[in-house]
Amino acid sequence: MITASAHSSLPIECRVERHDQNQLELRLAYHPSGKRKHHDYWIELFMFLPRNLGVDARSYPALAFYNDTTGFLRLKTTPATLPELGQAGPFHGRVFEASTDSLAQHRLKLLGCIYRSALRRAAQDLDTSLQQAHEPTTQVAHIDAYLSQSRAALATLWAMEQRITAHANSAAFLATWKAVDEYIALYAEHATTRILKTLDAQIAREGGLGRGAARRKLAEFALAQYHRRKARGYQTTLGSTPENERFPYRTRILKRTLSSALYLEPKIQAVGNVTNDLIAMLAAGPAMLFAMLIAMWAQVQLKGFTSTFVLVMVVSYMLKDRIKDWVKRILGKRVSRWMPDRQFRVQAPGGNAELAICRDVVRYQPFADLPQEVRDLRFVDHGSPWQQTVVQKSYCSTPAMSALPKPGSKTPLTAPKACSTSSASTSPTCALVWAPPLKPIPMCIRKRLS
Repeated sequence: MITASAHSSLPIECRVERHDQNQLELRLAYHPSGKRKHHDYWIELFMFLPRNLGVDARSYPALAFYNDTTGFLRLKTTPATLPELGQAGPFHGRVFEASTDSLAQHRLKLLGCIYRSALRRAAQDLDTSLQQAHEPTTQVAHIDAYLSQSRAALATLWAMEQRITAHANSAAFLATWKAVDEYIALYAEHATTRILKTLDAQIAREGGLGRGAARRKLAEFALAQYHRRKARGYQTTLGSTPENERFPYRTRILKRTLSSALYLEPKIQAVGNVTNDLIAMLAAGPAMLFAMLIAMWAQVQLKGFTSTFVLVMVVSYMLKDRIKDWVKRILGKRVSRWMPDRQFRVQAPGGNAELAICRDVVRYQPFADLPQEVRDLRFVDHGSPWQQTVVQKSYCSTPAMSALPKPGSKTPLTAPKACSTSSASTSPTCALVWAPPLKPIPMCIRKRLS
């Protein structure tokens, strides 16, 4: 069960899908509004563990849980259409408004991500329209619109090259531009090729019916992107060897180069240092009061520094330390209910602004303490409850979980693999990767992002 609540009344996108044979992927997308300065999000993910796994607070404490998890946080690409990119506007001008070379490189990578998102969305829309509209004239009109918009958007991007070359302050900036230029041309070819496959399938079923000219235009546009990369000496071209291992490798490098502008690096901060110090101070007070009272009583009742006086003082000192530890333990248990296990501070690229504060908490609790709504949903398709339930609560920064092997087995914990987060505005996205064992284990987590 996954429940999400936003104090700002803004939606939270939750999606669970199969990542591979060993992992499930949970994507959480937050959409803060620019009209408010502060938003508070709560995410609850309930997972239940049967008793026979032997997982509890002792066998699998919170620290072990965090050691087995990996979280990914990234921005979503600012939505834009090909007609918007076909005109030189704020998306292109912000590259040259950067105060530093590193910021200019970052904005250039973001521009490449915006182009990739626009091309992908336009190709998906055209592919859908080709499947829904079987009238050849309508399909040809959609293809012509796609080609004209794509050519205008790419021409606007390529027109920046002369200005970039004139204003480049480092070789790294020029290398970034070449990476963006190469990848966008490659992606335009890839998106158009997928449209060609859909169109060829329709032609094979229904015949040409006037679609031949439109298909030739699509093929010429895709080939033009290939010849552009080949003429400029880029590596994303097919070689003479049949393997062409360099092509997929170079494609992955270009994709990671552009996507690096979207990923954020949360910085873990120590949590509860001041609170722990205050608890220690409060615990020292009663302990010291006890020791002072014993010392005053001993001075009055025992005349002089006798062996009895020394013995009483030693015992009082021993009890003082125990009293201090007892008070610290009692206060610590009560305060820990409102303290997160760890805290992240998410900085904007460049470190000039703080985007969010994420707090994580992991807790175990019996099934009887769960809300009634959660218990009802847990057994909506079962007749009887589990013998024991483990509830894990986490506030924010969605972590990733690895498999929990059965106690006594020789199977080690599975290292979580990197999850691919969703792409497409500048709102942070948290991603969760859970590698379950042989059978999925019901569990529960709560999260908070502010």
